[in-house]
Amino acid sequence: STSISLVSPNSLLTNQTATNYDDKGSMVVSPEIADIKPVYAVVDQEQKEQTVDIGVQVKNNYASTISEIQILGKIPFEGNTYVLSGADLGSTFTTQMTSAGIQIPEALQEHVKIYYSENETPDEDLTKAENGWKTSEEITNWDNVKTFLIDFEDYIMQTGERYTFSYTAKIPNGIEFNEVAFSHHAVYFSLDTDQGKYRTETEPNKIGLRIAEKYNLELTKTQTGKQKLIPGATYSITDEQTGESKTGVTNEQGQLTITNLYVEKAYTIQEIKTPEDYELNTDIIRFIGHVDSQGNLSIEKTQGTTKEEMQVIKEEGEDYKVVVNVEDEAKATLKITKREQGTGNPLQKVKYKITGANLPETGKVLLTDINGEVTINGLSVNQ
Repeated sequence: STSISLVSPNSLLTNQTATNYDDKGSMVVSPEIADIKPVYAVVDQEQKEQTVDIGVQVKNNYASTISEIQILGKIPFEGNTYVLSGADLGSTFTTQMTSAGIQIPEALQEHVKIYYSENETPDEDLTKAENGWKTSEEITNWDNVKTFLIDFEDYIMQTGERYTFSYTAKIPNGIEFNEVAFSHHAVYFSLDTDQGKYRTETEPNKIGLRIAEKYNLELTKTQTGKQKLIPGATYSITDEQTGESKTGVTNEQGQLTITNLYVEKAYTIQEIKTPEDYELNTDIIRFIGHVDSQGNLSIEKTQGTTKEEMQVIKEEGEDYKVVVNVEDEAKATLKITKREQGTGNPLQKVKYKITGANLPETGKVLLTDINGEVTINGLSVNQ
């Protein structure tokens, strides 16, 4: 027998989470991106504010204690950078921390102190005036806060201890679809060893917030000119901007479903494999989903041919679904029957050579069977 053991690294573990941004109880963990629906305008009703809770987690997974711990974090804002390397995080919009500030775990209430700054690139030194570190009581405008510092002061973190800090970020209304903002933090600490304190630092992956509306695509494939459903056809749906593709194969009802497509992104549909009795449809369908100020989805086809116009369906409690119907041309079957003149008896082992489209360059040689028949499938129509 084989046993597998999962062993966590001997280190300080830290990551980020995003929660409370939808009504489904979703949670993402760095380096994932949370897809957050925008708030749509409602006639004669003020728009509510969209928020998200961002968690900062740390766990001492060393065999010894750690001390002199500081967590320097950056909320999601346009132009923010990694704490340690200074590289750009790629944020394209700015959130604001609420006045509730950083929420401290109950066990640490008397042991840590929180500081905030409007400086976008401070360091962990509390004595530097240019860092602009202030306590919550000193903050006059929380909308301007960009960074925070969690100082554990003289607290010693034991092996196995795990804590989660959190804050709530407000997302302004009117952000364009598919814009993304990232948060990040670094942990500075001393590893307590027999030889003394070893000062070091670590950081997690960034976590993202994306303004998004998503929908599903349902494709149905039939034979050209008929209602016959075609299973076993493979399609790729490709994000034109990123080049990322999703694939699906039609089932016995000739249908496939692709989930989580984003509005205001251009996608293409292309058949990449078809059942042997059908011609591969090389037509490429290009489309974009749009959402109006009330949150209603419409679909715009900019290229390609479909059996019918693409439709948008919305059922109560379900996500939007875009329905597209496509067709494949059936291939022909050729059957030759060879009989003796005068008697009508079948002639066996008569040789025929078939040449033409989709056949080998030298053609294909066939022999009649005991019934004087020879059959070849998969011949292209109109060739």
